[in-house]
Amino acid sequence: MVKVRFGLVTYVDEDVTVSVVGSVKELGQWNLAKAVPLHPAVPPETTEEASFWVGDVELYKGIEPAIFQYKFVRRSTTGGGEGGDAWEWEGSGPAHNRWWIPEEEEKNMVGNGVYLTPVAAWKEPDGDPHTLEHTASFYYTICDSRTMHYSEVMENLWVGSCPRIPAHITHGMKTALGVTAVINLQREEDVCADSAGCCPGVPSTDVPDSLSQLYKDHGISYTWIPANDWDPTSKVGVLPAAVYKLWELLKTGHHVYVYCNAGIIRSVLVVCGYLYYVLGWPYRVMEYHVCSQRPVACVDQDIILQAEKEFQERFGSDVLAERCTESPRSYQPQPPPKIPPAIQAPKTEQSIEVGQVAEDPSEDKKVEDGQVVDNVEPSEDQKVEVGQVVGEGEDSSEDHFVAKTKIVLRRTVDFPSEEEKDVELE
Repeated sequence: MVKVRFGLVTYVDEDVTVSVVGSVKELGQWNLAKAVPLHPAVPPETTEEASFWVGDVELYKGIEPAIFQYKFVRRSTTGGGEGGDAWEWEGSGPAHNRWWIPEEEEKNMVGNGVYLTPVAAWKEPDGDPHTLEHTASFYYTICDSRTMHYSEVMENLWVGSCPRIPAHITHGMKTALGVTAVINLQREEDVCADSAGCCPGVPSTDVPDSLSQLYKDHGISYTWIPANDWDPTSKVGVLPAAVYKLWELLKTGHHVYVYCNAGIIRSVLVVCGYLYYVLGWPYRVMEYHVCSQRPVACVDQDIILQAEKEFQERFGSDVLAERCTESPRSYQPQPPPKIPPAIQAPKTEQSIEVGQVAEDPSEDKKVEDGQVVDNVEPSEDQKVEVGQVVGEGEDSSEDHFVAKTKIVLRRTVDFPSEEEKDVELE
């Protein structure tokens, strides 16, 4: 018997749930009524923000593991018509099936005997996840709303979007989070465009210097390591030094906020590099942890692995030497995040109601245990309440910010609309 973990990042509405279905008995043999539901590590809120779904399934009881195929499906309670649910398959047909091959997955088994499949992104009908489109939509959403969107990766370490107004620094970072150091991965033109609101009245060309001074005036250490979001060579080049700087800051007791424009790619790479290079977490464990804390994150495996060699050559001996001078207790490898309990398939089969957009592809053929079947594709310890004032600004036109969240480890900082301000002033 093996236990396999499935993880999916997808953009869905609140009424949608996600399941996994596949070619083996434990995954329903392509029968949607027997699909295994996943649970949201981060529940969906809007279609502009990703949610992360995860679940464990026990497979091949009493027999040797074998290759199988699988897909993710989404179920909406409001889109089926005539009171039924609507099912949606990712991709289009068997060509977009996913594969699990035992021989290739041995290295991805974690200590408690769970095989971690790659964190997947939902495939649109053309087979592509359209990551760039989703990323752009998320960026423009937080940009237009002047929001600072961030996630707590681990104690004293946050990753997120850039500050857009002074209060994001003076109260969002300093007061609400207790940040004492930041690492900025934006290019100069990014700073001048996206963080110009932090320096009102300052010419665009002077924004980088003014931003640095703003951090200094409020006692926050500022490290600027520009990286080009669309140039892999640039990201590989800056990643080792950025990870090393993050390690230096954390080990000296700083509370660190790492950011880029939207907190999706460049800043996420630095946090992933820290968990992977410095703390030594297995790659898939790191990937699942980061996505569970920040589903919108793009974990670029190619960049992380390409930069690893340079990091070890330049800084690996320093990291090892520091570990060797620490106490025996702190020298122990950092434990990976706790693995949530397995999610079992429902004990009672669910019938597909009238109105569901799905058919059972396997009714007309008998399938033996372990047989791979072709997919005949059917054509809160801490909480900040909404509206709670968690800081007062120095600028009367931006007099407070609101931290809105449904869970502890993901927060956004934004401000009231002009209409809301007028009401408050009255």
